[in-house]
This record gives sequence, C-alpha cells and structure tokens, in this order.
Amino acid sequence: MSAVCPGGVETHVALGDGRTAGSERMQGFSTAEDVAEAVVLAALPRDRSRIVQIVMRPMNEAT
Repeated sequence: MSAVCPGGVETHVALGDGRTAGSERMQGFSTAEDVAEAVVLAALPRDRSRIVQIVMRPMNEAT
C-alpha cells in the first residue's frame, strides 16, 4: 500500500477557507497536476523496491 499526502492543493476546497485564487495565502500550493504525477509515480511497478509514502509540502510553508 502506498500513500500520497499532498498538503495544500489549489482546488475549490482550498478556496473555501477564505482564500482567493492568486492570493498570497495560495502561493506555493501544489496543483492537482502535481498530485496526479505523484500518484502515478507511487503506482508504477518497481523490480526491487516500492514507494510507501510521498509527502508533498507547500513551497511557502515557512511564511
């Protein structure tokens, strides 16, 4: 089993928390495409290893 933990993602759900598209509070959030790429990476078969967890963090997390 693998898990992808995307953190903040630019979606209508994130906008529902008082944020607006393009606002400073949304800077650095992952896009839905970023998350989709991580899911594909976790799902791809490997010969001798497996990805157990991918944690994605917003790039502006320090602010």
